[in-house]
Amino acid sequence: MRKKLAIIGAAICLCAVALGIVIFVAGLERVPERDRLDSKARRQWKDNAIVQIAEQTSDSTGILKEIEAMKTTPLESEWDTWISEDLIVMTNGQWMAYRSVCYKEEAQISDLFLGLGSDGRWYYSTFHFCVKMQNLTLTVQNLSVTGQPKSLTEFSKQYYLREFDGHSDECLKDTRPKH
Repeated sequence: MRKKLAIIGAAICLCAVALGIVIFVAGLERVPERDRLDSKARRQWKDNAIVQIAEQTSDSTGILKEIEAMKTTPLESEWDTWISEDLIVMTNGQWMAYRSVCYKEEAQISDLFLGLGSDGRWYYSTFHFCVKMQNLTLTVQNLSVTGQPKSLTEFSKQYYLREFDGHSDECLKDTRPKH
């Protein structure tokens, strides 16, 4: 009798484990496209952004002109004198040409920031900068830095930027710290 109960108990446990695995796998398959870091839309956005940044930074004179123009940004502008819709200037004079997408702007794309720094390195981040980089220009909770970053190094550390080769899908990975 005990042997039968043990066999029945083991069978029930195995069925419960199998059911749990089926439910877990089914849940993975239902991850919305928007939430997938490797989605087709996100890869296409990345490819386009890299081309745009490379084109923008191929003209060093154009970058210098944009930096000078940014210094005269009117107070009523949505941008500050150190950030535009495609360039961030650090207090030490370093800069980063960038593109950023927020999930609030494009429903099929999770947050992604790509940039090419004046140091010649490509960077990426999944930090939520929000629409038009609002979280960079406002006080950001849990960060001691607000406003204009001092250097590319500081910017990279504060906003979880990682380097990549400027073309691979490596930049689609999550950069946020695991808690």
